[in-house]
Amino acid sequence: MSAASQGIDFGLADDLSIIALLRSGEHAQLLGAIFGPAEYARLRQLAHRIDKPVRKNAPRVYILPGLMGSRLGTIEGTRKHSLWLNLQSVAAGELSRLTLSSQPPVQVLGAMLQSYLKLKLVLTLAGFDAQLYAYDWRKSVLESAAEFVRRLAHERSGKVALIGHSMGGLVARAAMSLERRRIGTVIQLGAPNLGSFAPVQAFRAVYPSMLKLAALDPQHSPDQLARDVFRTLPGLYELLPTGAAGELDLSLSDSWPDSAARPDASLLKSATQMRLALSKSRSNCHHIVGVEQDTVVSVAHKGAELVYSYSRDGDGTVPRLLSEWSGARTWYAEERHGGLPTNEDICKAIVDLLKRGDTRRLRKTYRLRDETIRSLSDTQLREQVRGKVKLETLPIEERRSILEPMISPQFAALAARNQAP
Repeated sequence: MSAASQGIDFGLADDLSIIALLRSGEHAQLLGAIFGPAEYARLRQLAHRIDKPVRKNAPRVYILPGLMGSRLGTIEGTRKHSLWLNLQSVAAGELSRLTLSSQPPVQVLGAMLQSYLKLKLVLTLAGFDAQLYAYDWRKSVLESAAEFVRRLAHERSGKVALIGHSMGGLVARAAMSLERRRIGTVIQLGAPNLGSFAPVQAFRAVYPSMLKLAALDPQHSPDQLARDVFRTLPGLYELLPTGAAGELDLSLSDSWPDSAARPDASLLKSATQMRLALSKSRSNCHHIVGVEQDTVVSVAHKGAELVYSYSRDGDGTVPRLLSEWSGARTWYAEERHGGLPTNEDICKAIVDLLKRGDTRRLRKTYRLRDETIRSLSDTQLREQVRGKVKLETLPIEERRSILEPMISPQFAALAARNQAP
């Protein structure tokens, strides 16, 4: 069932509009499909408990989404068109419009509510003035941080707290370096402080989420999307892993195989400089790290390919060892990367940290239970999805998990049916 058939475009709706729909029960079938039945029911419960406006002078908390966690689209006069993440737009071949040079220019439309609405509701019920701060994840972390600090300069509120998921955790650190007086507690969720191998796989056109999106796009292959879109975005470069001694240094163009498919050397250099501008931690800085999920933890050359080593020492996107923010208080949760801001125990732990600076809901120490390592090459990853998938055949649960970095047997089977001979 499409949003249009229900008279609402979810890709353009803001958080206050959706909260009103949750309270009224309108469009229940559509919202249940978008959030999932259980999550929709829980969000309705939370929304119904908000029975009065946020009190004046309530402490303000900004939620900064992660990479790909802000909705993007075009605005021409009064007409808005959603591109990211609108699966109808993907199926129309419009992902190629996500370049920074695209015309009309792509703009921020809001946060991905499936990922961040619950946290906003929990914080509101706890007495905070919780605001979703969407930003353009295609751009440099430093540019996004500067835009956020300019917004703070026009506000009358005192100190604000920041909750940064994934890339948003780096934006929060960069904002701290620009404005220390107005920024109080900072809580990161799964932030790639030392990088992640997800953008490596995106640049190599083998990241599972990209493979799924390319399968829904009848006009572009994964290689075309990597070349024309993802390898042009400064924000992705800034999430590349920082190489330790003896490891492959992916900040150098020559470290990448296949010269024709190498990342842009100037963007690689700029990404290295960005990390030097990130603020160090303070006594009121915390990081909640996801663990026990199948995660790429290292990469190596093998001929003209890269080979990725997987273990459960991470959240499925960010390896635990690359999440480190030296000096920050670190907490651990057995949760996948995308689930960190929707996990209810984590949401409640965030309330604890904002109010008391401590929590008993999460562990302070962690030891990997299973150290098994498995490896997959570029070729093996590409072979997971062979063929195209028609959007109308994609089950609703697969649509909800389209950005999860894994290929289900069901999705692979749908693609195989339409594989070219």
